[in-house]
Amino acid sequence: MMISFLRAAVPQAALLLLGLAAMIAVKAASLPAAKPLSLSLEELSLDDEDPERTRVGRLIWRGGYALTSPDRRLGGISGLAISPDGDILSMVTDRGHWIRLRVRYDAAGNLRTIDDASIGRLRGPDGLIPRKKKQRDAETLERIPGGLAVGFEHDHRLWLYRASPHPFAARPTRIGLPSLLARGHPNQAIEALARLPDGRLVVFAEAFPRGNADLLGWVRADDTPGSQWQEFRYRRNLLYRPTGAAVLPDGNLLLVERRFTWVGGFAARLSTIDASAIKPGAVLESKELAVFEPPLLVDNFEGVDVRRDACGRTMIYMVSDDNFTILQRTLLVMFELAD
Repeated sequence: MMISFLRAAVPQAALLLLGLAAMIAVKAASLPAAKPLSLSLEELSLDDEDPERTRVGRLIWRGGYALTSPDRRLGGISGLAISPDGDILSMVTDRGHWIRLRVRYDAAGNLRTIDDASIGRLRGPDGLIPRKKKQRDAETLERIPGGLAVGFEHDHRLWLYRASPHPFAARPTRIGLPSLLARGHPNQAIEALARLPDGRLVVFAEAFPRGNADLLGWVRADDTPGSQWQEFRYRRNLLYRPTGAAVLPDGNLLLVERRFTWVGGFAARLSTIDASAIKPGAVLESKELAVFEPPLLVDNFEGVDVRRDACGRTMIYMVSDDNFTILQRTLLVMFELAD
């Protein structure tokens, strides 16, 4: 009987081991292929001509760095999300990478240093890395319940990543964007995405329709499949165009906008929009918080996020897109919003 039992048990044990191995392999395959990212940090000041300056508009300078790396994948950062505790900074790039950093602060709450950086590829709902370049152009990043939302240009869509503690370990679900965007410039469509406290998703087009004083935006009730996008308009301020959005602790919207001219180079504008005004058919106007122009520190700011620190202060983070050129830089800066 013992021999018969062993003959029956061995195949069962082997099958169990094979099943466990298969489960481990599937789990490993679902995790993003993260690799360490070597970073060098150059400390920045708000105004090189006046190093003692610490304020612009309603913003108080809390530190910043220019990020460089021998790794050519660093660059093109267009979306940013900070964890509620301020420890983990997540970013996405124009070439379909995610980047995660650990942020350190000094006793006064200023940005002190950045370390423990890693990088990997954004994977699609099928678990695979998109092959075509136009499918990898990630432009926005926003916190959502249980994870992060990534918005893409060219092939206009939202991917919702829900996993903890690493959202990009999950296969995303896909949400389509308004079909009208297909008529716009593939590289000047969705640049700003935010989720309001009541669950509404809001997106702003960068330059659509082209040549209009008002730009289009859309709002939907939530991220459920049956929810539909509804159109509103945003009144542009001069040559500025929306490039990023976040939600302030009071529930209103924070918008970062970019201006570029061949004569003046880059400028940036931070403003707020009353969340209660964001409705289908509305024409929205923003209220200015600060403008960044030379000699102030400025570059191609595209990513923005907000958190409230342990002292109750509202901290605003911004990151710039260097477009993988030597003429621009990857800047990460932090400000406190003054009362």
